[in-house]
Amino acid sequence: MFNRVIAAALALAAAVAVLAQQPKLPGRYFTPASFIEMINDSKRESIAQMYLIGAYDLTQDALRSCALRGTTSAQLLEKVFIDYVQAHPELITADRTAAGVAAQAFAAYWPCSSN
Repeated sequence: MFNRVIAAALALAAAVAVLAQQPKLPGRYFTPASFIEMINDSKRESIAQMYLIGAYDLTQDALRSCALRGTTSAQLLEKVFIDYVQAHPELITADRTAAGVAAQAFAAYWPCSSN
């Protein structure tokens, strides 16, 4: 019985060590600063734009931003995000997500009417 407990503990420790070495999944927990770096990297800019499109779709579905569908582009979403961050540099912190800041930017740029 004792040997089984030791074997299980060793297997668990080995599994934790392997998981700790795994790279983080792409797209997880972008900070505003790391996301701006991605936007400015021509090899990764298209990934950043897809991320912004996803964030934009969520703000649309939650009625947080209300641009007419089909009137935006990935380049416009990128510009709105960058302009918003430049206007609000206090948002460039490690405890904020790029998606959360993007949602704020889109809501400010395309506010929903109160009617």
